[in-house]
Amino acid sequence: MKVSTLPANNHPATILKLLCRGLDRTRILAYAADQHWTETPKQIDSYIAEANTQLAEEAAAIDTETELGKAIARLNHLYMEAVKVQDHKTALAIQKELNKVLVLKVKARAPAAQPAGKPRLKIVTR
Repeated sequence: MKVSTLPANNHPATILKLLCRGLDRTRILAYAADQHWTETPKQIDSYIAEANTQLAEEAAAIDTETELGKAIARLNHLYMEAVKVQDHKTALAIQKELNKVLVLKVKARAPAAQPAGKPRLKIVTR
């Protein structure tokens, strides 16, 4: 059983939420000051790094085929609901979104036009 090293105040969880809402380090530090947190900027930087690691781990664990299936099913459901109430403008917008999702699926399955041995993305760590 893993013992949590998180502080009782749960600021790391708050920082995770703030990152998901789009706040950057400067705004997170301002938020912490407004909330009278006692952590130093260095400790808050550590929480931010932990939150970024958690987000990366969660992203790596996503089953994209399942999520794609959910997205398609949701869009189909919304399309049917829009057609049912004769909201053609919304139905067309949903169909366009569904088309984009399906193009992404086709592109994901297509072989990469990348020379062997070369990475598609360069990951830079700070």
